[in-house]
Amino acid sequence: MKNIKSTLLILLATSACYGANAAEAIISGSPRNHLIYQQDPISNELFLRQVMLYSLKQKQLSGLVAEHSANAEIKLLANNTLNLFSASNDELLRLAKSKNISLTNTTLPGALRPDGRVDSAPENLKDTSRTQNQGEAGNTGQPKVKMAYGFTAINDSDILKSLNELKSLKSNDFDPKYLSEVAQDHENLIEIFNLGKKSTDRDIRKFSAKYLSKFKANLAKVMALTR
Repeated sequence: MKNIKSTLLILLATSACYGANAAEAIISGSPRNHLIYQQDPISNELFLRQVMLYSLKQKQLSGLVAEHSANAEIKLLANNTLNLFSASNDELLRLAKSKNISLTNTTLPGALRPDGRVDSAPENLKDTSRTQNQGEAGNTGQPKVKMAYGFTAINDSDILKSLNELKSLKSNDFDPKYLSEVAQDHENLIEIFNLGKKSTDRDIRKFSAKYLSKFKANLAKVMALTR
């Protein structure tokens, strides 16, 4: 019993000081000195992969607006959003390459690629995202990520599901659903960038700081159209 209490106290203290990664290192039985490398609030790979996935999602959703919406203000918002995510995604891919982190998810039919293209036969897509100790999302991983990091992680199939839902809507129903998706995604990205600003990696901090204010400003425009 004494040992159990001691372990819990260490776990709580470590989690408070270093965040979820360090606590998970204890839970998984990692060596104590491994905690030195677990002080980032979010791993580089999880950060880069989730920003990429949200970027792909927003580029795909914004591309639907021209065909499905008759609202000029929403069309302008979608165009600005598309430009913002295109710019950030280009930098993101260069950043990932410099870290030797591959952001290619899968080669199965229906996969979303980092450049935003979608292969044929999306109905055949299977969830191929890897569920990691950090809490990277698979179909069952989202609650863990939400609890540990403060944002909801997504994967290819989540994106395709949202795309298919929006494609089926008429203009009057499309507009509020689109705005809702954009707002939620921006809120999640803001949480991700807040974590990135605390990274021990200088490049991740710089990228996060640059785009955090841009996404906050774009979210304000989205919210203005929902009133």
